[in-house]
Amino acid sequence: MIYKDKVEISKLVLNVISGMVDGESIKFSYGTGWKGEPNIYRVHCYKDKKGVSSYSIWNSFSGMNVASLGPTMI
Repeated sequence: MIYKDKVEISKLVLNVISGMVDGESIKFSYGTGWKGEPNIYRVHCYKDKKGVSSYSIWNSFSGMNVASLGPTMI
């Protein structure tokens, strides 16, 4: 896969994440772990009373808040 293809796929994923409603989450895999198994992540959406979205990303045992969403990165 070339960089241009990655950017196009990333745009689709960004649109899905941006369209999430409060309490919704999506699960995806990225890369592999040390045993060769896929790394599974979950992105959660939270909305405040004004409707502003914030996100967090989790793997099987830890998570962190997402400061920004970009076209090719979280």
